[in-house]
Amino acid sequence: MNWYRTILDGVAMSATFNCYVAVFWLLKPHSFIVMFPKSLQKKARPVTKAERRHVNLMYFTLYPAIVIWMILSTYEAGIHGFWPMFWTAYVEMMLISLGDLFFLDYLLLKKTGRRLRAEGVEDDPFYEPKNELMKLGLPEHLVLWPVLFCPLVGFLTAGIGLLIR
Repeated sequence: MNWYRTILDGVAMSATFNCYVAVFWLLKPHSFIVMFPKSLQKKARPVTKAERRHVNLMYFTLYPAIVIWMILSTYEAGIHGFWPMFWTAYVEMMLISLGDLFFLDYLLLKKTGRRLRAEGVEDDPFYEPKNELMKLGLPEHLVLWPVLFCPLVGFLTAGIGLLIR
């Protein structure tokens, strides 16, 4: 595994991922209520079809692009074998996760004030930076991503990477 290349690619992927998500979030903040806890979703107004399409467009363009980038990155770095490719993708996804935790879940919510709050729950105490981090950010990025999402992307990337070699 090429650690230097993996870390640089992970940081670049994290910056791209977080800027892309931030733009989509700033355009239609209410559409992102689907990513928040169910208790908050129930209090907010329902998400419209256009808002759901907005988030789905983000999902179906961003994640495949990141996976393709990971596959091409491992190919260009000369990384061979299932496990080296898996761990490269895993580390890159962890860097994306940590960037998401810091930039989107903490900094962006803190700096934009009420602008990114979903309609109907603008004054909910969940949006306090400490509450949001404790209830969603830290469990998601320090448990869910490392245990479920990063391995899934690692297996997907390594599997596809082996098929195209």
